[in-house]
Amino acid sequence: MGIACLLLSGKLVLGALGALIFLYALIKRPEIGLIGILIATASVVFEDRLPLIPLGGFSLHIPDVLLLTSLGLIILRWMGERNFKLVRTPLDWPLLAFVGITLLSTIVAILGSSVDPILSRRAIRTLLYYLTFFIVTNLVRERRQLIFLVNGILLLATVVAAMMVAQYIVGNSIAIIPGRVEEL
Repeated sequence: MGIACLLLSGKLVLGALGALIFLYALIKRPEIGLIGILIATASVVFEDRLPLIPLGGFSLHIPDVLLLTSLGLIILRWMGERNFKLVRTPLDWPLLAFVGITLLSTIVAILGSSVDPILSRRAIRTLLYYLTFFIVTNLVRERRQLIFLVNGILLLATVVAAMMVAQYIVGNSIAIIPGRVEEL
């Protein structure tokens, strides 16, 4: 750890250590990744203050990494565990078709120069979170996982609602949650 801090920046080493701990937790309890995606996208944190992971011409946000890691975990478990079966539902193909058509139309629009690539990537990012459906159906298998997930969603909804009320009370003077603030 000390040698890594000497060779690299302390923030990078701390981020890598946090990522390893979270990856271990994600493998053991995949529902934590779903809650993490919700926390990062539910107006609790300022999304522009989350660290970005640069990858050439684009960057990944923390929820993107959680989504890709969880989807990758489904593939790894399907390929590596003998008793792991993919759960199929009637919504699988329509959802995959929707995401595929969305990606295709966005790519065509970007290549045709009719939309801004940065704005389209932001918009498509939101639609790609529909893929969390597959994480729920394939990685949340036990009752305790489902109860944890539902309780986490309810707790997050309560926190967001309380923050919205507090933001409404203080108005624009203090930014508690990102986004629009309605005034009386």
